[in-house]
Amino acid sequence: MEASAVDQKGIVSWLFGAMRNMTGDEFDALVAGPNRPPPLAQADEPSDVKGALDETMAAMHERGELAKTLAERTEDLEQHAGTMVEQARRLATKGKKSKFGF
Repeated sequence: MEASAVDQKGIVSWLFGAMRNMTGDEFDALVAGPNRPPPLAQADEPSDVKGALDETMAAMHERGELAKTLAERTEDLEQHAGTMVEQARRLATKGKKSKFGF
């Protein structure tokens, strides 16, 4: 594509009507720029779609297992924290009695 008025004037001029109508390619070059990545390939084959779906389901299952493990570990941590609080209370009570000789 040759250098056009779009390249010379810029988008501001185009927005305020100082330029002629531009083609789709000119507008695309103006908005997307020269470093625009190519469009993503579409999965035309049903097997491609099925493979992508299988991968997504496997990843979802793995995340579910990780979430389950995290929940179990959180419950264990909660139980151990409760035990630690009880031990701290017993030690505090025991320390008070021995300190004053009662």
